[in-house]
Amino acid sequence: MEPPEAQLLQTAVCEDDADHADGQTAAVDYYAIVDFECTCDKRSTERKYRHEIIEFPVVFVNAETLEFEFHRYVRPTEKPDFCRELTGIQQEWVEEADTLDVVLRDFYDFLEERSLVHRPRDRTPQSRRFVICTDGPSDVRQFLEPETRRKGFGFRGCWHSYVNVRRQFANAFGSGRECSLQEMLSCRGMSFDGRPHCGLHDSRNIARLVVDLLREGHPLMPTSIAEPRRNGRRVASYGPGDEETGWSAAGFFSSDVLEAEICILPSGGASLRRLFVHCHPAST
Repeated sequence: MEPPEAQLLQTAVCEDDADHADGQTAAVDYYAIVDFECTCDKRSTERKYRHEIIEFPVVFVNAETLEFEFHRYVRPTEKPDFCRELTGIQQEWVEEADTLDVVLRDFYDFLEERSLVHRPRDRTPQSRRFVICTDGPSDVRQFLEPETRRKGFGFRGCWHSYVNVRRQFANAFGSGRECSLQEMLSCRGMSFDGRPHCGLHDSRNIARLVVDLLREGHPLMPTSIAEPRRNGRRVASYGPGDEETGWSAAGFFSSDVLEAEICILPSGGASLRRLFVHCHPAST
């Protein structure tokens, strides 16, 4: 069985007339929406279960358009069995994939090729600034940070601070009560488009909420900060005015990636270009 084709969800994030409500979001050009899928064991009740990322999707949007996507599958090395029932990911899709360290390196190359930068001080007339967005803190705190730490390779500054979309949505529309992705979509009169727990489809639906928040005039700034650790000790934290992030915030990450993919749609409406690559996580 072949992995599903990445189809552009036009109804998700594309509107020709969309305008920013004000200039509050001008400091960021793109919002990079991430929703990892990981190994799991529905029989396990252990809170310390070592998840490994099996899908690595990143959907880049501005307030108007789905611009491009980075999407890879990744082979887990610590727990090669994973929950197919939940994710829909097939074993054959990940067996030939690259390891997480390779996927991350490819992702950073992807950013560099498109002149995408994270730190305010790195921005130039030729570059565009982006910020990572997630549905809650788990993608960073439970999955990416712990896995990269266990496997002995680090992660770059773009992961150190991120927008917690669930929290910002709650503050904007939900009287401060955080709720699920399905509930957030329903609250805004939307239905889920695609397969739940497919990382790429989840990311696209989160992107719809990001665009909705921007169009309603709600600025999206990082509310969480990853706190890298080494050997159980904190390596660094980032506070108000820090030159690495430019923002103040608070939060974290972990896991073994199985998926990641790239689609590019220029703002002018040109045809979707699609790149699909398989990857595996690093061996221990």
